[in-house]
Amino acid sequence: MPKPTAAEPYLEQLRELPFVRRARATALARNAAGDARIRLDLIDGSRENLAVAIQTSHLRRGQATHIQTQMGDERWLLAAPHVGTPLAAELEERGIQFIDRQGNCFIQIGDRFCARVQGRPAPKAAPRAKELRAAGYQVMFALLVDPELVKAPQRAIAEMAGTSRQPVIDLLARWEAERVLVRSGRRYAWVEPPGAQLLDRWIAGYLASLRGKLEVGRFRVSARGPEEVEALLEEHAPGVRYGGTAGGYRLSGHYRGPNTMAHLGPASAPLRRQLRAVPDPEGELIWMRHV
Repeated sequence: MPKPTAAEPYLEQLRELPFVRRARATALARNAAGDARIRLDLIDGSRENLAVAIQTSHLRRGQATHIQTQMGDERWLLAAPHVGTPLAAELEERGIQFIDRQGNCFIQIGDRFCARVQGRPAPKAAPRAKELRAAGYQVMFALLVDPELVKAPQRAIAEMAGTSRQPVIDLLARWEAERVLVRSGRRYAWVEPPGAQLLDRWIAGYLASLRGKLEVGRFRVSARGPEEVEALLEEHAPGVRYGGTAGGYRLSGHYRGPNTMAHLGPASAPLRRQLRAVPDPEGELIWMRHV
């Protein structure tokens, strides 16, 4: 969950609205919806209390609807680093109030006040000498799965991540510069336990850099339906590991989609024959290499 101070950049933008006299964060009750709570003192003497759902990285289509479901009937505001014009129009059409760090917003307070700002660009990111590559995200994944691994020698981290030592060296140095880690001699430690912001970074990196390198392809197999597909895989590929909703269902028991993402290793003609796997863009089996 983001820290309460994560709301401050958005409070600064709210204070710039012509009908807001004062904006401040208030205490968030235990088990309350949202990541923060704010109170707006308005120029007509009234007050507006809003729960705030803070997105720590790029807001993707579909996330807002999921957050809206979690917030229930609460009066709430979506806060994200940047909301582009197409997404802003979509959120407004759905009646989802939002604000970003550049002041793009849609806020409706009854029939009295309305703020609608679109088109302000995101700030340009400072160039980096070396962008994180797929192997770097493998190292990041290993450290997020087991935060204690950060104390281990670099060679041990590389072994767990399935990479060489260089991506480990690069990521640890990057995180030290970003004050995610501190260094004492040859060992590193977390400044704060890894949280949602690093997880969001990993998810974005996985989608942009790693998934494409891991996916062998989609296949139609002789089995039909998730249960039959899994039974077929476990018969011919002992030790198969699952990702996507197949993996998530094993953790939460909440949702299992129709497709089966399976980490089966590199493309294998013998295994394809055993599974009777035929390439098909609509196939139920998503064949992935090992992470």
